[in-house]
Amino acid sequence: MWFLPASGEPRSAGTMSTDTMPPPGGEVVPDLDAATAVAVTVEPGSGSPLPTADPIVTIALT
Repeated sequence: MWFLPASGEPRSAGTMSTDTMPPPGGEVVPDLDAATAVAVTVEPGSGSPLPTADPIVTIALT
C-alpha cells in the first residue's frame, strides 16, 4: 500500500499479508499525515521503495 500526497513521491504504507494485516477492528491505515489517497500495487513480497506498477486501486481520502 502507498500513501499518495497531493504532490511529491508516494510513501510506503507497508505490505499486506495475513501476517502484516491487523485483526478486524484493528488500526488498518496508520500515519496518514498529508496523504490525499491510498493506493494498492502488486509488488515483490519484500516490498519496494517506490511503486513498480500502476495501482490496482486508489482510494481518495478527501
